[in-house]
Amino acid sequence: MKLKTYNSASFSGRRGVVKLSLGKSGLISISLSAASMIGVKSGDRVELVQDEDAPRDWYIKSGHSEHGYLLRGYKNGTLCFGSKPLAQTIADSLGRELSLSIPVATEKQKIDGQEYYALITAALK
Repeated sequence: MKLKTYNSASFSGRRGVVKLSLGKSGLISISLSAASMIGVKSGDRVELVQDEDAPRDWYIKSGHSEHGYLLRGYKNGTLCFGSKPLAQTIADSLGRELSLSIPVATEKQKIDGQEYYALITAALK
């Protein structure tokens, strides 16, 4: 027998959408599903990194550095932090305007001994 549990967390977020959103004001929000997958909560820190050899490739990871972006609770259980320069840098690297959502890969990758989740920028047209 294989039991599947359903509870209030089973259907959290917008149908469990795993994404990172960039707002026009520079607010960067992480969906509840993405935060759960990455393993972060309010008060934790995250870091975003860009592949300099492939500038459209971005990754997010739980940040252990004091310089990581401090997450705070936001609407409907999502987490957020503000950084207009970072949001604009990401949007510019993708040739997009601010106010966009980027899916996050559900499988982590090990790069140089660190665990990252890729932002699926290829999904953006």
